[in-house]
Amino acid sequence: MRILLTAILVFGSFLFVNAQYKIALYNPTGKSTKIFSSLDTAYFYAQSGDNIYLPGGKFKLSTPISKCIHIYGAGSNQDSSGVTGVTFIDTLRIVAGADNGSIDGIAFVVNSNAYYNNYPSILFDMSNSANSVTNFTISSCYITEGIYFTASSSGLNCTSFILRNNILVGEVQALNGQLSNSLISNNLIKSNCWIESGNLFYNNFFTPHSYYSLSSNCTYQNNIFPDISSGIANAGQSGNWGGTNSIYNYNINASPTFSIGNSGTGNITADLTSVFSNYNSLDYHIPQTSVGYNSGMDGTDIGFYGGLYPWKDGAIPSNPHISLKQVNLKTNANGTLNATFQVTPQSY
Repeated sequence: MRILLTAILVFGSFLFVNAQYKIALYNPTGKSTKIFSSLDTAYFYAQSGDNIYLPGGKFKLSTPISKCIHIYGAGSNQDSSGVTGVTFIDTLRIVAGADNGSIDGIAFVVNSNAYYNNYPSILFDMSNSANSVTNFTISSCYITEGIYFTASSSGLNCTSFILRNNILVGEVQALNGQLSNSLISNNLIKSNCWIESGNLFYNNFFTPHSYYSLSSNCTYQNNIFPDISSGIANAGQSGNWGGTNSIYNYNINASPTFSIGNSGTGNITADLTSVFSNYNSLDYHIPQTSVGYNSGMDGTDIGFYGGLYPWKDGAIPSNPHISLKQVNLKTNANGTLNATFQVTPQSY
């Protein structure tokens, strides 16, 4: 942790002292850090297993990710990134060879890069390969235009992914290719999540939306779905929801008996205003008086504040978080520039 913290402070100090963005490329094997001025250059020199640390600001990567790298932003939420600023990227294209990589703490904005015209925020593109991507993690990101999976054949699946602690505004969708045998946990989901079989949906909140299409042949546990007053059917029902041949356990507003091949236990029906602390003010904490309090299958809260990866307010990423910086405007009599940084380590 000490070595990682040093790398973070190096690129953080460059960010605050120098007007030009500085991107840190850290090699865990050699314990070395190099500084670059563009994401393209940092990626070009990155070796498999390297970490790229981005400061707050807007960045783009004009080539597909085809090797194992870990990209860390300073954060995707202004509430927790007031010191560093939010890290923005328009889109990323990820192809075969990126196994075991990760993306953390980035806000994906509306597409502006002509190279990625009409692409989603994150595209796993296997259309020109016989190989898929496995063991990939996306965490603490704000994703406006979705995550898509494309393939050259319908049997080519991405597997063993972790999607956690994200705000998913756009669709998570399989286009010929699929995502299977993966964990989708502790996310705020605002659109379709149609990626198909063998996935585990744990402790997510599916916000009210005009249309949903859930994945079939999956397990849904400790999630919160919209209530009847939202104008759409409960999860697990036939019609516009889908989610057939699935297991629904200990969810709020799931009705597995109403659809094809579903089963489950411990599900609760409740109005969302009685579930959250202050639902109308977008406060999604679970008070002790809520039916979701410590009511999950694992004994924690139902929804994204319980379970494996409890939601961190501000969507703080997993790298040590810079929460305070004080830099004097001039040096003292000895020529020393005094600077103070407060950095909080993160467990996930």
